[in-house]
Amino acid sequence: MAQNDTVYLDDNQEVFSVVSHDPEPIGGRESFDKWIQENFKEELKSTEDNEKKVFYVQFIVEVDGTLSDIKIVKGFGEPYDDEVKRVVKENPTKWRPARQNNKPVKRANLIAVKI
Repeated sequence: MAQNDTVYLDDNQEVFSVVSHDPEPIGGRESFDKWIQENFKEELKSTEDNEKKVFYVQFIVEVDGTLSDIKIVKGFGEPYDDEVKRVVKENPTKWRPARQNNKPVKRANLIAVKI
């Protein structure tokens, strides 16, 4: 594997950026996104011209399918960014972890969330 296919956290744990099988929400991305839409605070949803805001969210999918280190890479400031982090963090959907050499591994993941 090329050296730039992994990153190392402060505790020297390996996190993959390139894997043979990407992580995915159990039940599908559509179900994950639907829960986010249904649980995002109504007063923060876009109302101008029904134009949706697109947030880019980065997180690590752990080997057990949980999410950690959730960050907004591109957002719209407070209070929107905090609310996106909250609904991603509280989403009950577990993820199938990434796989490398047929073993579950941690993987950095970037998704677009439309609100």
